[in-house]
Amino acid sequence: MVLVGTGTYQAWRCVGTLSALAGSAYGTLLVFKLAAVGLVLWLGAISRSVVRRRYLTPAPLAEEIVAAPAPATVPASRAGRAGPTRTATRTVRRADRAQRELELLARRRLRQSVRAEAVIAVAILGITSVLVATPPANRPDAASPAAAGPAVAAPGVTVDLPLADNGALHVRLDPARAGATTLTLSVRDSAGAPWDVPEVSAAFLLADRGIGPLAVVLRKDSAGAYESEGLTLPLPGTWQLQVRVRTSDFEQTPVQTELTIA
Repeated sequence: MVLVGTGTYQAWRCVGTLSALAGSAYGTLLVFKLAAVGLVLWLGAISRSVVRRRYLTPAPLAEEIVAAPAPATVPASRAGRAGPTRTATRTVRRADRAQRELELLARRRLRQSVRAEAVIAVAILGITSVLVATPPANRPDAASPAAAGPAVAAPGVTVDLPLADNGALHVRLDPARAGATTLTLSVRDSAGAPWDVPEVSAAFLLADRGIGPLAVVLRKDSAGAYESEGLTLPLPGTWQLQVRVRTSDFEQTPVQTELTIA
């Protein structure tokens, strides 16, 4: 309950208003996540109820029947082999059979509930991973297109970083603002020509807000030229860009720079 309470408070800080909750991608994802968390709690309560009813307070039917007093008087003419003892034995067997059926039913319900909890928990993790990369709803650029005003173009930023063997990495982020943006990387050799290196990877980190590293999905357009796909920076600030350029099968050059995002 503490996790649910603190998580709800943090979510409200990111949303801010009810209109942002209904009119932004962040708010929509948040509603789905809260609904999924509520469903998991409900299923957990069902599982707990099954365990408590079946295993913590079992109904000792067979024991009660065995301990029940026998009939006070039995006519001698009707006793025979099918007397009270055999009748009580059949009753005990029926009670044991009923107990086994109840046991199987309780286990089946418990398995179904736990399986559903696991599936929903995986869905919650997926929604959370998308929320991390989605701009908070209390930012103007997170509002729906219908409610937002004309978009203001933000200028891009360009940085050149040195690589091994006098090579260079040309970095371009356009636009340099929170939200959807595009990262372009160009690897050059010592002569300034495109360098077809084996691999390039990149990630963004916002240390003062505890965000990241957010891995960047890069698409290779041509020799030494890479462009991001679906890149979203959720908050403004001074982001650290970390790039690793593998120049051969055994050599890898890590470089990093800071980019100011409005």
